[in-house]
Amino acid sequence: MKEEAVVIVDSVLEFMGSWRILRIPKEAVKPLGLSGNSRRVVCAINGSKPFQCALFPVKKGGYFITASKELRERLKMVDGEKVRLEIRKDTSKYGLGRISRSPAAGPRGHQAFSCSHARQSAALDPSG
Repeated sequence: MKEEAVVIVDSVLEFMGSWRILRIPKEAVKPLGLSGNSRRVVCAINGSKPFQCALFPVKKGGYFITASKELRERLKMVDGEKVRLEIRKDTSKYGLGRISRSPAAGPRGHQAFSCSHARQSAALDPSG
């Protein structure tokens, strides 16, 4: 059985509009073997409990993840703080892990969670 790749990245919590983000260099995530639009990962910040998130691309190269208010409060993170990220590829189906979709959604319910890569890039690019 192949051992799962884990990358360690140091980042700084940055303020971007109403968001807080953590930047991740493109080269740093190459060992994860991400391909195409599949950028679902599992992260741990400073040894925290791992959580699922997505790597959003930056036009000038690299990626970022968002840090929600709830996450920042739970980990007592502040703007400008240096943190250590442990990142691994999310291999769960649809990036949902143990979360199951509602039976009411039917067999194509996962489509409700999709979003085009182009729309994500345009809306979420911190470089403007």
